[in-house]
Amino acid sequence: MRTAVNTPKMTESEYIAFEEKAQVLHEMINGKLYTMAGTSKTLNLICIWLVNMILNQLKGRKFAVFQENIKVQITHEKDYTYPDVVLTFDEQDISTDESSYIIRKPILIAEVLSPSMRLYDRTDNFIQYRKMSEIYQH
Repeated sequence: MRTAVNTPKMTESEYIAFEEKAQVLHEMINGKLYTMAGTSKTLNLICIWLVNMILNQLKGRKFAVFQENIKVQITHEKDYTYPDVVLTFDEQDISTDESSYIIRKPILIAEVLSPSMRLYDRTDNFIQYRKMSEIYQH
């Protein structure tokens, strides 16, 4: 479950600085912070299974796949989310520079549906991710 945090709206740079020091993960949507829910054993096992499938299918290719705790920037909105699994082929996303905890050009985003997040992931979150694919197609 996501919980809104009672803070003033933040800019991107304020959010990134805040998140680097935070002990709990937060997504930022329209400048507003939301505390991320903890994971479950089932969700974690499904993510591990999915990551292993991706690793097996992409052997020999240059890519990076991440499970939880890595931010994805929804570029057009300047929003940030933490998908359950994210895959990228982008050189900058793969690099280990100072922004190595942010993925900007994902090729695959997977969210494992849970009872508490199902509605959000199928509606608002999906719409945000879908907008990203429209940008990359143009």
